[in-house]
Amino acid sequence: MTKLKKQKWEESYKRKENHIFYPKEECVKFLNRYIRKKIGFKKFIDVYKKDDPYITALDYGCGIGSNSILMEEFGIEVHAIDISKTAIDTARELASLAGLNDLTKRINLTKGTGLNFRDDEFDFVLCDSVLDSMHFELAKTIFKEFCRVAKKYIFISLISGNDSDHYREFSGDEIVESIHEEGTFQSYYNYSRIEKLITGTKFRLEWGSLISEESIVGKSVSSRYWLLFERR
Repeated sequence: MTKLKKQKWEESYKRKENHIFYPKEECVKFLNRYIRKKIGFKKFIDVYKKDDPYITALDYGCGIGSNSILMEEFGIEVHAIDISKTAIDTARELASLAGLNDLTKRINLTKGTGLNFRDDEFDFVLCDSVLDSMHFELAKTIFKEFCRVAKKYIFISLISGNDSDHYREFSGDEIVESIHEEGTFQSYYNYSRIEKLITGTKFRLEWGSLISEESIVGKSVSSRYWLLFERR
């Protein structure tokens, strides 16, 4: 099953369905509020580590690397991993074009569900639109790995059950049947499932929001949780 899903994601990236070249606004806000506030072209105010400017991060499910490149521009040393070779190759190419040659060496394919990094190796983990693309039990396993390697923060986004096909508190799973990401797995979250995700860990919810968009044409709705967890 895992091999099949990996193949489906590879096919999706080859169709360029997830070639997202710019970071999402919520990721930029997270960096500015909790890590390092940008006040000029190359000027920052350190929010997280005021006594040490060296900051490290893991970009889990990096895709083509837009968030990794953003964090490097903020002076953060990033290690990025993804399940898709097509995505990794593109991320390395984009990092090289941006003049971030050191980053290209830190963008790699995932190797199983475990993370090949030391305990507390990173100041924070960023994971956008990834944990909701797998079975919940696997997501819990990977989140525990985030807790192991992250010193301070885990910042993630999860798709909400509040969309056109489901009611607000829906938290089920399905195989994607639309052309976009066809054959991949989709896991919907509500607040109760978020609580179950972090149960038994040393991280607590520090900040979170549910952002919904409704199209005025067709009345379709899509919603996503943006969540920041902090080590207790």
